[in-house]
Amino acid sequence: MVESLRELLTELEQFGQENDAAIADRPRRMLNITRGTGEFLSVRIQFIGTSAS
Repeated sequence: MVESLRELLTELEQFGQENDAAIADRPRRMLNITRGTGEFLSVRIQFIGTSAS
């Protein structure tokens, strides 16, 4: 993964965590997926893309 993309993803992850920690009202929280879930979904999408070809 390109370093600039990795830095952006880390920044977004941190922003989401800080935002959700500061807001108690659940409907107003971002409720981001975890890094592990994001990596899993990425692998699934890549697999589906290659198997559909």
